[in-house]
Amino acid sequence: MIDDENSILTDFLKFVRSMRVVNGIGTMTFLGGNTVSDEIIESMKYVSDIFINMQDFSRIAGEYIARRLGVEAAYITAGAAAGTVLGLASLLSLKTGARYIKDIIEEGRKMVVAVQRPHKTEFRDLIYMAGPGIIEFGDEGYVSEQSLEETIKKHGKNILAVLHYELDPMDGALPLESVIRIAHSYNVPVIVDAAAEIPPKGNLTRYLKMGSDLVLYSGGKMLGGLSNSGLMVGRKDIIMMAQSLGPFSEENGPDGTRVFIGRPMKISKEIIVATVAAVERFLTFNDEDWLRKQRSMADNIAKMISDIDQEMTVRVVDPGWNHPRPVAIPRVEISFENGMSADEVCSRLKNFRVPIYTYSLDGKLYLNPQCLKEDDVPIIIDGLSSIVRAEKGETRWRN
Repeated sequence: MIDDENSILTDFLKFVRSMRVVNGIGTMTFLGGNTVSDEIIESMKYVSDIFINMQDFSRIAGEYIARRLGVEAAYITAGAAAGTVLGLASLLSLKTGARYIKDIIEEGRKMVVAVQRPHKTEFRDLIYMAGPGIIEFGDEGYVSEQSLEETIKKHGKNILAVLHYELDPMDGALPLESVIRIAHSYNVPVIVDAAAEIPPKGNLTRYLKMGSDLVLYSGGKMLGGLSNSGLMVGRKDIIMMAQSLGPFSEENGPDGTRVFIGRPMKISKEIIVATVAAVERFLTFNDEDWLRKQRSMADNIAKMISDIDQEMTVRVVDPGWNHPRPVAIPRVEISFENGMSADEVCSRLKNFRVPIYTYSLDGKLYLNPQCLKEDDVPIIIDGLSSIVRAEKGETRWRN
């Protein structure tokens, strides 16, 4: 409970509350990830007033999640991005025996991680944090099985892993099934970055069932945990090594105490229990019913936007691979006539009295209903209406 007599804190919190935006993009980190349920907040209170052995707590929490998901092993991380670095460091340690940060980085610089050329995600740069370089395979428009085989053969033992960014349905990319089959035929492990690939609900275990060695998820998107949490699931030896290199491991020696590469990726006891609670809650989540509601909301928004002006074409679409993930959620697509720019509208909406965040692709404006609340919809309609009215006044459009 906030003390109302503390006027400075109260004023600050009121100010923060006034910074809220309408999120028509999705569970983006730069917009706060997601909203957290009362159940998740309540779970954190069970550990907020106690001390605990964090190494043991982290291990037990991972074991609990693994049992609930029916997977070999699990580990809670400081986001999916941290999972990338820690996962690669763990593979390096298993492969070379290096454990200390300096040794892992030095051994990593002798290695490469194979990535499909079309997978131009911004998260590829995280690979360098663990030491390895990046080697691309395939062409921009098409990736063949042969290109992966040739890459593995060329680099031999210096191939640490294939990192597959789940970007289906990307045309021309090599399917994960083929990546796993080819990589495993040469004893090369496969890591899957599936940070925002739920829903559908089955994706939480799908990639492991396909044979992936390690799969990375964000804990702060549809999983429902805190934004600075993540989950890695996979082979027990990789997970155990990740724990030993993680934020709670220390080693005492003649030169003093050593920490490991996971130290900057520290998570709190509150994050751990919140992630466990989020997984438990997600297991009861009816994704089919939720997706039906998302489509219904998108249909209603599209109808209201259509009523603003006849010179806008509005429809509900199933997004392609290059939209904000996950692409299982329908989007409202808005096309503008008479030279009105979707990019410009997107920018101007951010300057509305309550900032409205949308996104534009290929000259069209998009709204994702995923993070919208009922009271956000009138704000969106007001924002678009004011821009259209202003634009018509500025350019003297005629109906």
